[in-house]
Amino acid sequence: MCLDCQNCGGSASNGNQKLFFIQTEDSTALTFNSETTVLTLPVVNEQSLQPVKIDGTVQVAATISLGLTSYQYTVLMRLYRNGTLLTTKTLTQGAALSLSLAFTQITGIPLTYVDNGALFGTNTYTVTLEFSQRSSASVSTAVQSRALNAVVFAI
Repeated sequence: MCLDCQNCGGSASNGNQKLFFIQTEDSTALTFNSETTVLTLPVVNEQSLQPVKIDGTVQVAATISLGLTSYQYTVLMRLYRNGTLLTTKTLTQGAALSLSLAFTQITGIPLTYVDNGALFGTNTYTVTLEFSQRSSASVSTAVQSRALNAVVFAI
């Protein structure tokens, strides 16, 4: 992996810690009631049970149509290691108002997690988003920029 490429990810090491990262700016529409993988990061552990500190963020853009008297939507952000669910973050937004204009609401979902269960070798961390609730079919969502960093600490 390269250290200078912002789209393909990378890794770096200072001897006691190893840093792995990926980030992208691609916009991807989220299908209602379907889990969409938005980031995948392979992380190499030199020993089993090495602590891995994971930090990340996703930017969600919700488009709210003209004429709604209220709106609400929920996006679930899930972090997996090798297919095992580690944590879920929930974003719920809404308001009761009369919309005279359509608009796009942009919100970030931050993530911090320490994984003490990673095994020796390559562990793949995956971030998914699920557009799971909406008050109207006139509400749509997309993921925009997103990033995931993992630091493996020597024990």
